[in-house]
Amino acid sequence: MRIIKQKTNSFSLRALLVFMCGVFLASCANDNSLESEVKALETDLKIHRFDLEFGQGNVADFDRLRDKYPFFFPSQTPDSIWKFKLQDTVEKQISREINRVFGNFKKTATELSHLNAHFNQLLSQELGLTQTALQTPEVYALSTLSSGLDIQNRVVVADSMWLIALDHYLGPQHEYYKSFPSYIKQDLDAKYLVSDMSAALMAPFVSGNTNGYFLDKMVIEGKKTFLQTLIWPHATEAQHLKYSEAQYEWAVANEAQVWRYFMEREYLYSTDTSLEYRFLFPAPFSKFQLALDRESSPRIAQFIGLQMAKAYYKKHDKNLQKLLEVSSIDLLKEASYKPKK
Repeated sequence: MRIIKQKTNSFSLRALLVFMCGVFLASCANDNSLESEVKALETDLKIHRFDLEFGQGNVADFDRLRDKYPFFFPSQTPDSIWKFKLQDTVEKQISREINRVFGNFKKTATELSHLNAHFNQLLSQELGLTQTALQTPEVYALSTLSSGLDIQNRVVVADSMWLIALDHYLGPQHEYYKSFPSYIKQDLDAKYLVSDMSAALMAPFVSGNTNGYFLDKMVIEGKKTFLQTLIWPHATEAQHLKYSEAQYEWAVANEAQVWRYFMEREYLYSTDTSLEYRFLFPAPFSKFQLALDRESSPRIAQFIGLQMAKAYYKKHDKNLQKLLEVSSIDLLKEASYKPKK
């Protein structure tokens, strides 16, 4: 009996391996098909290195730079301020540091071109936009001092312009960030640049209209993150969430317990804004008001919202328009979201 059982197990194992190989090959075929569609839409983006031109310029370059980039020189700012910045040693140092990290920018430019192709593929195939409605943006690389962008707006999408403050991506150990909290510094990494741009591109497609429920805010953040994974599938969920591998593993392992915690305390339909600070806003960890808090993953409600959005999308035949339009309450009812215990 034991030998028969071993043979049966061996057969079952072989069958399982064959099945898994089939699933893997089918997945690869789908991925290749998608990439073929994306490649057909891909064009090189025009890259403007304003950060280098400004950082390596001097007062004599002021008129030329203002004529070339008028939108970066608002009339309400006196010329004397810009001329001072052109001589500022800090600006010069930032320019050198950006150049050290990004070099000729070729790798990042290639990734941004591919991201734009994924974005256009999604707009045309999933949301029904015509080819003529698709745009090829121009990318402007900046530094914070010369652009005025802040740390909460490291990338900005404005019409057909993509603005990127490159000095916000020099690496978490960079001396410029030494006064920042660790949970902020870990996001200031070049590996997150394309994910940040994907977030900026997709945010306008997710409605911000809510009833003020914690559920609404959780679903909105989950939808946004899910859209990021669609237009940049070359990053993992952990990367899009800006989780370390340990943080992602904790979120996966504790998903059911977190969901039960939210349900038992009736948080989903709560209008208590403190829940956002505890479970959605940037922080070193989530705040359950338990001893385990410091072990937990930050923004855990965003992770839960992402899983809910995925569940709804899969159940409704991967209909993206339907996902974008569904209310958080109906999504909860119709997603059949059941975290694995």
